[in-house]
Amino acid sequence: MGPATIPAPQPHVALMTDSLNPRLLKFIQDAPTPYHATQQVIKRLDAAGFVALYETDAWALEAGRYYVARNDSSIIAFHWDPNTLTESGLKMVGAHTDSPCLKVKPNPVTVEHDYQQLGVEVYGGVLMNPWFDRDLSLAGRVSFVNSTGDLASRLIDFRRPIAIIPSLAIHLDREANKNRSINPQTDILPLIAGLPTDEGSSLNWGQFLADQLGAQYPEEGAVRILDFELSLYDCQHPGLVGIDEAFLASARLDNLLSCHAGLTALLAADPAQWSLLVCNDHEEVGSASACGAQGPFLSDVLKRLMDKRFHKRSLAALYLDQTFIAGTGNYLRSEILHQSGVHPFDRPCDLTRKQLGLLARTTLSLSRQAYVTSGITNTPARVKRLKAAGIRRSRYRHLAFARSEQPCYRCSDLIERIEISGRRLYLCRRCQPKHLP
Repeated sequence: MGPATIPAPQPHVALMTDSLNPRLLKFIQDAPTPYHATQQVIKRLDAAGFVALYETDAWALEAGRYYVARNDSSIIAFHWDPNTLTESGLKMVGAHTDSPCLKVKPNPVTVEHDYQQLGVEVYGGVLMNPWFDRDLSLAGRVSFVNSTGDLASRLIDFRRPIAIIPSLAIHLDREANKNRSINPQTDILPLIAGLPTDEGSSLNWGQFLADQLGAQYPEEGAVRILDFELSLYDCQHPGLVGIDEAFLASARLDNLLSCHAGLTALLAADPAQWSLLVCNDHEEVGSASACGAQGPFLSDVLKRLMDKRFHKRSLAALYLDQTFIAGTGNYLRSEILHQSGVHPFDRPCDLTRKQLGLLARTTLSLSRQAYVTSGITNTPARVKRLKAAGIRRSRYRHLAFARSEQPCYRCSDLIERIEISGRRLYLCRRCQPKHLP
């Protein structure tokens, strides 16, 4: 029998290895934190000719390619051509820049048995076992006062092992390979140094960060540290593994893989199509922040882009325009407008900010309710009561839609059916008065 041979990589594997994977590996390696991930996205957008926008500026955009960042950790990039928007619609990809990690606490340095440790907290859905016995480095954003007295912030990355979370030797922990829980407050404190034998004092954390800032940004001069947002990361570089390099192993694949895929798609997209990439921070902890996916970042940007195009069209028309809002459909249009107390012929410019806020919240809540209840938009309490009374589903399903000549649940006036461009729409004229411009 001759020597064993390793088959050549399949064409699709070779293609991925030659083109996509090296760029993905480089992206992940250079993005140990959400701040660095956003920085890497910006670097590639700048190279492709995208124009930076700032939320503090007024926007008067011509057709082109743009991006805007928030908190240095979230970014929205897009192709913009208002003249083709109606025909092309909006194609959007979303991802998040943050990953499960260990974040450094505000007053981190502690001393235990003559060893200096770093206080950390678990961020997101962390698998804690893989953090043991790894060469760990530190990266993130530091805010400071520079030598000229100006407030500033910079990204730092030590790019070398400065910490380790050691496992206890098996001789001292015979149960190590059995079911053992990990206490995140006591079991994963990284070791960073021993105590100096002469002074016996612990590390000056502020000076430690200032020294790193000076090494990376000597132009800042002497600095005074004000605050920091830092996290640990594994020094091992991402790589391809397997005899034919068919597997990719790396930390932070959740969700830098999607950030890179979305960025690659945007850079390759047809400029004539309105395409948008949004990469949010804080997904791992619920997204409810100014730069999270549940926060206002995306809606703020879309509002600035869309207000001038849509603010003088009737809401009845807008809610069937898929370039304004996708997926509502005809029955949700009636339900949203009725529940919001808005007349179908009202325009966004006719409404107050409070009325627009109510309309937006109602759009979200009724859309979600309709999705999880297979189209029921009536209140759960009323549905339960009507079902108990033997009312059939078609009669209790909606608040206004398909309830012509039936009493409004709110004021008891009769629901009226009208037609707009051949599509039926239902309203209560008392609850939905026309707002004068």
